[in-house]
Amino acid sequence: MFTEQSKEEFVHRAKEQPAYKKHKDITQFLLFAATHDTVPDETRKGLVKASRVGMLDMLNYSTWATKDLTIEHVAPKGQANGWPDELCEDSGIVHRIGNLTLLPKRENQSVSNRSWQVKRLIYRILSSDTPDDIENLQFEATEKGIELSSSTDQILEGAQYLPHVKAIGSVENEWDLNMIDQRSECLLLLAWTRIAPWIGLE
Repeated sequence: MFTEQSKEEFVHRAKEQPAYKKHKDITQFLLFAATHDTVPDETRKGLVKASRVGMLDMLNYSTWATKDLTIEHVAPKGQANGWPDELCEDSGIVHRIGNLTLLPKRENQSVSNRSWQVKRLIYRILSSDTPDDIENLQFEATEKGIELSSSTDQILEGAQYLPHVKAIGSVENEWDLNMIDQRSECLLLLAWTRIAPWIGLE
């Protein structure tokens, strides 16, 4: 029988687990479940909240099979490009669910170990609603001295619209342990709410 205590226990136990390293396939599924029918939470930058049905249809075979969504580490496994020491791979923090999202394989490889400033720009481009928004972001990046390689530009020009990364791109401060903790709790609560009724916990 579903109880608030069991939900809280699940979140408490799971939020600090290096989920990617321990259970990659389950973690990928949890990310799909947690982002299904969500929108960015404007009051808590970086997080999402439940939306109306049909806003973001992640839990269907077409999305799973055709978009080729793979697990992307926001803070990368490699400790390059100014990422803080506390997020090194040895700590296991980078493998927590709050540091993970879903990207198509090609975009994932392109984002790779880039700095937070560049990654944030790419997430914003991938989740932009219009071509004009993308052009404005590219202009803004140039003004700030952020340059993307021609190969990255080509990938982004041909990339599909990925609204589920919009919340990550909205984070205005540094991507740090506090942000990962908040996002871990948020995603796990959403995943529990989605999955619990399927397995008789509600």
